[in-house]
This record gives sequence, C-alpha cells and structure tokens, in this order.
Amino acid sequence: IQEVKKIISPVSLENPEFLRTSQVKELLGCSESKIETLRKNGTLPFQKVGGSIYYKYSDIKKLFN
Repeated sequence: IQEVKKIISPVSLENPEFLRTSQVKELLGCSESKIETLRKNGTLPFQKVGGSIYYKYSDIKKLFN
C-alpha cells in the first residue's frame, strides 16, 4: 500500500518520477488523444494503477532523444 501511495501522490514537474496524463499533456503540449495513440502503439510506456494511468518521467525524456 505504501508503494501505491508513493506512486499516486502529487508530484512536482521539477523532479517527478511519475506523471499523470494531464501532466504529460502539459509537458508535451499535445492532446490526450495523441498521448493515447503513443500508448497504444507502444511509443510511450505506462503503468495503470486502479483506474489511473502513470508515465515515468524518464520514458518521456527518451521521446525527445
């Protein structure tokens, strides 16, 4: 339970480990449908906890490299 709480706790965009979809939208400046497409085609790995989807910040950084 502590690990799940750690994942779903609010994060800062300065040094995040995991981001929610809304934070990824803001960071990348794209639509939610574009993020969904990236998830579906395997470009953007994600983890689902309950009904929420989380993305590793390091995976998002890899998109820019």
